[in-house]
Amino acid sequence: MSRRDWWIAVIIIAVGLHFLCMSGIVSAVHNVPSYFHLLFNICLWMAKPLLGGVIIYMIISFISKRKESEA
Repeated sequence: MSRRDWWIAVIIIAVGLHFLCMSGIVSAVHNVPSYFHLLFNICLWMAKPLLGGVIIYMIISFISKRKESEA
């Protein structure tokens, strides 16, 4: 992917997170701290599965490299 494609993907993700936060905050108090608190919670819950996937990928790659070096 080119640099332009990455920027487009990042912008789409940022806009999606913004809309998700705005829809979650419509019924709540309309202030900036509550928006950022909700945004932080959403990003935190998105980061947990990503971090788990990265850890699993690193373990699998470490095991496969170790088996290749032994063979």
